Formats: sequence, structure tokens, C-alpha cells
Amino acid sequence: MSNFSYFPKRYGLHGELKEQNQQLTAAKEELQKELTETQQRVTHLDHQFNVLEKENQEVKKKLHDCQTFLVAAKLDPVSGEAIVKAVQENEEDRKEVMNVSTKLLNELQAFEEIATQQRSRLLEIQKTVSDLNEERERVMQERQTFTLEANDLEKALMEAESLLL
Repeated sequence: MSNFSYFPKRYGLHGELKEQNQQLTAAKEELQKELTETQQRVTHLDHQFNVLEKENQEVKKKLHDCQTFLVAAKLDPVSGEAIVKAVQENEEDRKEVMNVSTKLLNELQAFEEIATQQRSRLLEIQKTVSDLNEERERVMQERQTFTLEANDLEKALMEAESLLL
């Protein structure tokens, strides 16, 4: 009878492993969700970057066209000043676009670092889940072996009792 005290310990370990497995599964799902959201954000930021890059190219072309027009038209100083203002405004717009582009690149780099960290964390959790699954399988095999041994011992005990009677 004292051999049966072994089962509650096994069931307790099994319960702990099951609870840890559930916690790791929940953590894995949360990380998957965060990764999906992060990937969507990267896609959005990439799109914004492409739009800004296109606007930047357009501004550069307009600036070049304005400069060409000013030289070709040989405008007087009064109208030339107005064009210079437009050129300056375009240059300011270009600088703003470049600043936004730089900020976007910095944000993408920061995001990449976070995504790399989260991926590492996810891989660690997946490894832990795998280890726990292997441990659970080992415990189940030990339990099965123990049960078979207990049955064999019980059978041998019954045979010995029947021989004694």
C-alpha cells in the first residue's frame, strides 16, 4: 500500500507540467499577436516611407525645374525674388521630407531591434515548451512502466498467496 503514495506525486508533477504548458502556450500566443501587430506596423511604416520617398523625388524634380525656368527665363529681380521664395519653400519642404524620412528610418531600426528581441523571446519560450513536452512524455513513460511493474508485482503476490493456500 505504501507504494501507492507515489501516484499523488506523479499527478502533482503532471498538474504542474500541464499548468506550465498552459502558461507557456498563452505567452506564445501573446507573442505571436504582438509579432503580427508589429509586422503590420512595419508594413504601414514601409508604406509611409515609400510615399515620403516619392514625394521627396517629386520635390527634387520641381526644384530642378524651377531653377531651370529661372535661368532660362532671365526674369527680372522682382519676379525672380518670388521664384526664389518658392525655391526656398521647396527646399524647406525637401528638408522636412528628409527629416521625416530620417525619423522613419530611425523608428524602423528601433522596431527591428524590438522585433529581434521578441523573436529571441519567442524562440526561448518555444524551446521551453518543447523541453516541457519532452519531460511530460518522459514522466508518462515512467508512470506507465511503474504501473506495469506494480501490476506484475500484484500478480506475483496473488500467485504467491495462492501457492501458500
